[in-house]
Amino acid sequence: MKWKIYLIALLCAPTLASAQAYKCKQPDGSSSFQDKPCAVGAGSQITIKPALPEAAPGGRPAPKPVVVRGAEPKSNPADEARAKAMEEQNRMARCQRARQQLGVAQTERPVFRKDSSGNRTYVDDADRAALLASSDQRVRQECG
Repeated sequence: MKWKIYLIALLCAPTLASAQAYKCKQPDGSSSFQDKPCAVGAGSQITIKPALPEAAPGGRPAPKPVVVRGAEPKSNPADEARAKAMEEQNRMARCQRARQQLGVAQTERPVFRKDSSGNRTYVDDADRAALLASSDQRVRQECG
């Protein structure tokens, strides 16, 4: 008989859990929530109930995800092939961009870069050799 009383008390405990809060209006017109009563006439008392678990369609509780420990995810050959093709496409794009930058560095006209505000800053002739070397190294790195 005692275990029935404990069971009933245990089942009723979550429904009894709630908190008191006060919604107060501030002098600037905004609202704030606090655990202490507001000044007289500046707010109202509200009851905060505990959150219920999210319900799935149909009103039933949402199922918990199943976690299998020690099992590794299966690899899908189609996903691996797609990832490999995408990586190859990205590598080709990086290679093309590096070659384009090398071509710009090799031209005899003035070379410029745009700074964060969009203004052009021209590369000095002394710095041009370093730019050419770094562009050439990047082409070798990206195009393999």
